[in-house]
Amino acid sequence: MGRITEINSTSTPTKINFIGLLYWCVPAAILFLLLGPLFSKRDPFFGIVLTEAVAIFLPAIYFRSRYGGKKHGGMALGEAALLTVAVFPIILVINGIFLDALSRIYLLENQNLDLLRGDVGLFKQILTMALAPAIMEEFFFRGVLCEQFSRRSPRGAVVLSAALFAIFHFELQNSLAPFLFGLVLGYIYLYGGLKACIFSHFLYNLSSILFIHFFNERWIASFSKAGLVLRLGGIKNATTVMLLVAGAVGVALILRASIKRPLPRGKKAVRRKEWIPIAMLAAVYMIQLLV
Repeated sequence: MGRITEINSTSTPTKINFIGLLYWCVPAAILFLLLGPLFSKRDPFFGIVLTEAVAIFLPAIYFRSRYGGKKHGGMALGEAALLTVAVFPIILVINGIFLDALSRIYLLENQNLDLLRGDVGLFKQILTMALAPAIMEEFFFRGVLCEQFSRRSPRGAVVLSAALFAIFHFELQNSLAPFLFGLVLGYIYLYGGLKACIFSHFLYNLSSILFIHFFNERWIASFSKAGLVLRLGGIKNATTVMLLVAGAVGVALILRASIKRPLPRGKKAVRRKEWIPIAMLAAVYMIQLLV
């Protein structure tokens, strides 16, 4: 049975100000919301990169240097990639069900999806919406938040960092998928380290971009004529079957990983007064949805 390995901290750790880390998330969220539209006026893609750099990446570097970070061993990049590919269809199906239900009561708008469907080169999309976010977001949400709170509770740290990761997407329709994938990234971080979860995050973003880029009406029209698709009763049935098969394989791989490397429960990740900044962040999120 595997275990979380912590060796060779990157710096001499000081006493961790847990509530300070959570309080920082509030101005970071406000910066994110204020700077995003400002930086994105000239170029929406590089505007996203610059916004994340100021709001979360530079602070993450400071917090990592102040509190230190551990090297987590045990999970190779190949295993992290396999786990990422395994969860992709599962999240796709669950998020599809969520969006279908949400669309009945809420007008769905996804700015990132609109950008990806625009007339922009694939390389620029991959650079600004796959690679850069993977690096900057993982430094903050896993490299700082999950890292430090895992000293109290590895399992709680994974859930906390995933929840804050979802909130920082600031779109109701784009909240469940980041939360679910955030759980996977937290797990990968604690057993594979920062490089593994950055690679996993990049691979997931890349898969999403390529899926949106190539899964278009022309591809659907061509694929729907295939013999297997016709035997299954059409493109909708064939897509459902493929996702179910891929999802079943994914579930098996996830169960295998969780048995091999279980996450310790630990103590409470968040304590009394530390819920105050989390409530403040939730209030910022709700206000942003209503504006």
